[in-house]
Amino acid sequence: MANEGFSMVRAEAGYQKDLDPGSLVTLDLSRKDLSSLPPDLLRLRSLRVLILSENALTELPEEFGQLTELRTLDLGHNLLQRLPKSFSRLRHLSGYLYLHDNRLTELEESVFENFTELGYLNLSGNPLRGLPGSIAALGNLEELRIEKLGLASVPEHFSNLPRLEELSLRDNALHRLPDSFSRLARLSRLDLRGNRFADVPDVVRQMNLTKLDLRWNPLASPPGWLGELRERGARVLL
Repeated sequence: MANEGFSMVRAEAGYQKDLDPGSLVTLDLSRKDLSSLPPDLLRLRSLRVLILSENALTELPEEFGQLTELRTLDLGHNLLQRLPKSFSRLRHLSGYLYLHDNRLTELEESVFENFTELGYLNLSGNPLRGLPGSIAALGNLEELRIEKLGLASVPEHFSNLPRLEELSLRDNALHRLPDSFSRLARLSRLDLRGNRFADVPDVVRQMNLTKLDLRWNPLASPPGWLGELRERGARVLL
């Protein structure tokens, strides 16, 4: 099925013979029932956008790190249990990285250390036992989605994301936020739905939010200072 999927894309691109490895910059192989990567795909060293979502991939070959020109990569909705060590070589990722809804249980601590230009990361829906410290290296990250991971706490290094504008932590097991969140100067949209907050985190009062979503939490009576947030123009959902 892997070769059939690649042949289909090659035909759609108008190639009748061998695909020129230097000519293709965007490749969409989503929903092709792939259980492994087409071997020829790793020859496409000029790829900048690669979409492999909604397949049945269980692993990526170590050679995957050779696709160093990638800017956007979608691996969402597969069966991946791990990422190859070479994954960190994709240092030019600057658009979107979708890893959501797989079976990842752990990530190499250094997996994101070279992704300093990445703008969007989605790790939601994986049975991860923890989050790598290299998330702190994502200095240009604007949106981070880590939903449905069963997290009981948020790592302090999340506060080292100076450009973060939107953070979704919904459907975890959180009951507090670290005080260091006050350093997230650009964070404007915070989704805390479906956690275990009995009280609205005090640190929220120090943040410049335009939207705070705390629905589906066992909240007691909301604090009076939430009115201040609304007066500043924030949309607060309880």
